[in-house]
Parts: sequence; structure tokens; C-alpha cells
Amino acid sequence: MSPPWGGLGYNMLPEYKLEFLYPEFKLVIKKALEFSRNLIIFLPKNTSVNELIEYLIPFCLDFSEDPDTRKNELIIEIE
Repeated sequence: MSPPWGGLGYNMLPEYKLEFLYPEFKLVIKKALEFSRNLIIFLPKNTSVNELIEYLIPFCLDFSEDPDTRKNELIIEIE
């Protein structure tokens, strides 16, 4: 998925913050997880990796407590 980045100029920022996304990034992830537990998220290359991990940690905790998953783990790979 490729949530809207907010238009041109994102690459001129030293670091892209997830708060610039609309709708809110956490809401986008929550809705996407209703459809699939396998997500690929296309974000600007200057996205704050630390911020991305901070946003995803609560979803990791929810994922590991879900009894319907085949594996109780969430793998995050950043390229």
C-alpha cells in the first residue's frame, strides 16, 4: 500500500515524519490489518525509521496476542 504522502516537496525535507500522512498513519495500518496480516508499505526514502518502528510496535503487541494467527510474531523489514 502507498498511503498519500502529502504532495510534492517531501524529498526536500531532511526527514519525512509520519504525522504528515493523511489519513493518520495509525488508522491506515489498523484498517489495512483488517484485510491482511501481510503488509508492504511504500513510504518516502527519507521516512524516519525510528518513528516508523515506534508507530508499529503497538501493532506488534496486538498481533502477538491474536490467537487466530498461525505464528505469534510480526516481522518488520525495512529496505
